[in-house]
Amino acid sequence: MRFKHCVNGGAKNDECAGLEFEWLGAEILLSGIPNFSFVPPSSRLILSGGASLVVDMENEPYKYPGDVIEENHPGFGRRFAKSAMNLRGVTAWGEKEGIIQEGDATSLYISPQRIYEI
Repeated sequence: MRFKHCVNGGAKNDECAGLEFEWLGAEILLSGIPNFSFVPPSSRLILSGGASLVVDMENEPYKYPGDVIEENHPGFGRRFAKSAMNLRGVTAWGEKEGIIQEGDATSLYISPQRIYEI
């Protein structure tokens, strides 16, 4: 199982057979944004139904999804955290209410980025 294809873009192929996105903690599956896990904090996802989400940070792998995957696909769950590094997307919070439906068009606004210096 190669998590890159399963986590980024929701590919429907043999590598993803039987992998449920809710096992990964995913609440919204979004496709079409390259390198989505690297979208900078404070970027906005504006959905066609009016909702606006603000990116908080990269959604890093952790133990729980691996345990659930291991129960359903023995031998794959133990490798999850390492395999999914930089491929799990982002966490975000709701900035504006709206309806979110499958197939909604989504715009990405990335605010100007500065290098932080001490």
